[in-house]
Amino acid sequence: MIRNPVLHIIRLPAVKTSIRVGCFWCFASVASYILLSFCLRHSWGWNTGGNGSTPSCTSGWTQNREAPTPDNRKSFPHVPSQLFPRAHYWVPADGGTTGVMGSTLCSSWTSRYAPSTQKVGGAMGVLPAHHPHESLSTVNVGRSGFFADSGSTQRNRIAPAGIVAVKEVHSRLPAKGADVSILGQELTFRNGRTAQNRFLKAALTERISSWDPKDPSKRGIPSQRLINLYDKWGHGKFGMILTGNICVDPWNLESAGNVVFSKENDGPELREAVQKLSAAMKQDGALAIAQISHAGRQTPEVVHAHPFSCSDVQLKAKRRFMGFGKPIPLSLEQIKTEVIDRFVFAAKFAREHGFDGVQIHAAHGYLLSGFMSPTTNTRTDKYGGSPQNRMRVIQEVFENIRKEIDASTGFLVGVKTNSVEFQEKGLSIADAKLMCRMMERCGFDFVELSGGNIEIPAFRHMRDSTRKREAFFLDFAEQIRPVFEKAIVYVTGGFRTAPAMVNAICDGITDGIGLGRPITAEPDLPAKILRGECLSAADTKLDPDDYMQTATASNMQMGQMGKRPYAELKNVCDDIADLSNPKEAENYKKAAEQYFKEMKETADRGEPIHGVLEYVNIVS
Repeated sequence: MIRNPVLHIIRLPAVKTSIRVGCFWCFASVASYILLSFCLRHSWGWNTGGNGSTPSCTSGWTQNREAPTPDNRKSFPHVPSQLFPRAHYWVPADGGTTGVMGSTLCSSWTSRYAPSTQKVGGAMGVLPAHHPHESLSTVNVGRSGFFADSGSTQRNRIAPAGIVAVKEVHSRLPAKGADVSILGQELTFRNGRTAQNRFLKAALTERISSWDPKDPSKRGIPSQRLINLYDKWGHGKFGMILTGNICVDPWNLESAGNVVFSKENDGPELREAVQKLSAAMKQDGALAIAQISHAGRQTPEVVHAHPFSCSDVQLKAKRRFMGFGKPIPLSLEQIKTEVIDRFVFAAKFAREHGFDGVQIHAAHGYLLSGFMSPTTNTRTDKYGGSPQNRMRVIQEVFENIRKEIDASTGFLVGVKTNSVEFQEKGLSIADAKLMCRMMERCGFDFVELSGGNIEIPAFRHMRDSTRKREAFFLDFAEQIRPVFEKAIVYVTGGFRTAPAMVNAICDGITDGIGLGRPITAEPDLPAKILRGECLSAADTKLDPDDYMQTATASNMQMGQMGKRPYAELKNVCDDIADLSNPKEAENYKKAAEQYFKEMKETADRGEPIHGVLEYVNIVS
């Protein structure tokens, strides 16, 4: 009879062996854990800081080692999992290169890794200035990014000068790993001015400034909402930020609600608002650039029935339910007084009120691009006919600005052109190259090329017309880039992933990366990419070929961004609808349908459409 069954079972040979093996592995695990922690602490250069508790990084990664980030954490089996769940963001006081690393093993640490050589797996960047309402917050590492935690640590003598809480979108577009360090490189313009990195916030029409149907002096004053909007992008770590359409004529607008720089609305209110606007744009070192424009024949009829244009060719289409009136051809004298002089005034006004430069808008069918096209430009004088004549007004605008503001001042003058202008008018790439050579000879500091998508997802279905446009744009961008030897080239063309951005630069297609709609969902997308938090934009659940729906969504998000100033937020993305969330996207589509009906009713009454869709988020 077995008196003690438990003791009997333990004494069995097989059980004894199992117990011994288990004890061995427990001991080995503990020893390995201690040894690995010790090795990591020393091989990665985590040494105790001057206060005895906070480590400082004295050695970086080796050339062939990538910094562990959420996107590549599976590639680092040698890194204990305890090092990933909790991390602390911080930047050195000198604003140097930063990353993230921390540990629950030593939760009081504030740690950092810094790449000492070229190979950095997308984890290199510089954090923006410290948010007034954020302490040195702990950050939890999630599957697709970093998520702000409520925990915090106390600052000490080597604590950061800046920090940003991170808010993650519901889903992102797929992207492979990439070394994004090239995106953080400075760009130096021909006049010596420097952009802190390669990111450009492209122009997006806002339509939220003042509007008066009768009094032009009350039009185009930047609203507080507009200033709040650019306050968000001003904390997004761009190299250059462009405004939306700033019209040089209060009568010839792209839309009610455009900003206007003109003699008609000049005054203390405009000057104060513009000074605040330019300051908001430059919060973390970006160059503030005013895009100055004249809508020409694309002025909505309800805004101005007979706008100025190069010829009397009327635009028959409707946009946002609004038609366009019969334009009045500019006389030779009016080209000087109503075009050139107005652009010069706007450029001088921008410089006097804090802007670092202007971009002359010669794309998208507006006045200056109308002069370039033989379809809309039917003139027989010195401004029509040959490519050289059709480019003349752009050249004269540039030259007259430079007479008033010399390049030695550091004030930038750029130009925007669009491949669609050439494609739809039956012009060849050779025609485009000829006109772009003229832009280069003029002396423009930078050129922005747009008109299609450099990056086209393989799964995306496109209409034949779209496919032809994209193919032309790729050919356009690749062949036009070599024309510009001194001007910095930006391409704004559907960039959604960091690898595509890096490839476009490395392939010589562009110097800089223009971002538009992705940054209305995340105004700090460049900062996130440079810090290694993500490699792609939000995967918005809208049809990319539905222009009305996607453009309205971006306008709606810009309106949301403008509701509160940055100082009142916990995160720069607060208040913005996350349309990568299917539930939010479906609700937006319903709201947009109703908004479109209201827009049509407004247009049918002969009234301008001013403002944006005022949408209420259903997902916090």
